[in-house]
Amino acid sequence: MYILKRIFVLSFICLLYACKEDKKQNTSTVSDTRDSIIVSIPEKQQPINTINTVIAKNGLFVRKRPESGSEIIIKLPFKSQVKIIEHTGITLEIRDSGKQIKGEWVKINFELPEESSNQNIDQSGYVFNAFLSSRFNNRFKILKWGEIFCDFQAYFDTDTYSELEIIDTFQFAFRDVEYDLYNYEKPFFWYNLGLETSYTASNLEELSRLSLDTLTEEYNRKYKYIQNLNLIDEEYWEKQRKRELSILKKSYDFYTIQIKAHFDPKILLTLDIPASKHEFCDVYIERLVSGGQLLIDYWDNFVEEQCKNNYSPSNCYHESIEGKGTEHEETYARMYLIKWALGRCTKLDAYRAYEEQTEMQERFVSTLYGFEEDCQETD
Repeated sequence: MYILKRIFVLSFICLLYACKEDKKQNTSTVSDTRDSIIVSIPEKQQPINTINTVIAKNGLFVRKRPESGSEIIIKLPFKSQVKIIEHTGITLEIRDSGKQIKGEWVKINFELPEESSNQNIDQSGYVFNAFLSSRFNNRFKILKWGEIFCDFQAYFDTDTYSELEIIDTFQFAFRDVEYDLYNYEKPFFWYNLGLETSYTASNLEELSRLSLDTLTEEYNRKYKYIQNLNLIDEEYWEKQRKRELSILKKSYDFYTIQIKAHFDPKILLTLDIPASKHEFCDVYIERLVSGGQLLIDYWDNFVEEQCKNNYSPSNCYHESIEGKGTEHEETYARMYLIKWALGRCTKLDAYRAYEEQTEMQERFVSTLYGFEEDCQETD
């Protein structure tokens, strides 16, 4: 699990700091996604000799002349501070992700980043001022989160996303990961927005606790919660919300069938069985509905077949026949078969693929700026 988390952290860094090829342009309108941010209206013109902060997510190129095809002097990272020393009056317009970004070429002075390999270069040049901000501390807010070995932080742009959108989307994207959000307080359904109410039983005590009312209450609460999340206002996130609600509904329907089947197996006669499963499922359901010795014999055969390929067949067998020979033998047979075989006979069971979870997390991180991590050394 830790290795997977570390791989995912590395994917964050690659995602946030990936360098893109510079496109040579010398016209007033350039189609360029190199160092773009989602901004439709630039800040008003920054006065001469004021300190500004670089807000280009992937860094901002400083050029020798005020044109896109000019030689690059250096790439300044996000959050670098510069001083504007001249307005050129040369405007530029970039279209990125369907949005127009307008601004002007300005001349700046800058300090060399500590990691710069060339400390002798000219510390002035030209940049596109739509990627500078004179109000960085008011515009960008920090988000901090962590897990057992690592702490992370990044910034989000309040001109683009509200604080509530960022918090709710973070929760939605990272719901199955053991993270703590440090600098915000909000009730979370950590690790699982899915249903957690018990729907199977292995013994009489667990059977007595099965409750359709409890399951329904949890389903309604979480369905409403997901519906009301203030996700980032993009088609992608609405699509993911609908998908999550569909998974929740399928899970609820499946769990409902399982709970009811413990007390009245005839409910299984209403199942929509996949065509490829009829050979197994028709007999399976027939035995559960008939009950009695036919059910007990079917249980014995199912356990024997299931334990053949177990790494410890003997242990598997003994763990699978709890209640055998008791007055509740038929009840135990039903519980076991519902728990371990019913999923094969329904189209209702739903799951969320790991790849889809990772995609959501990467999509969320792509909205952030200046990602940093601080991880402990582990053996």
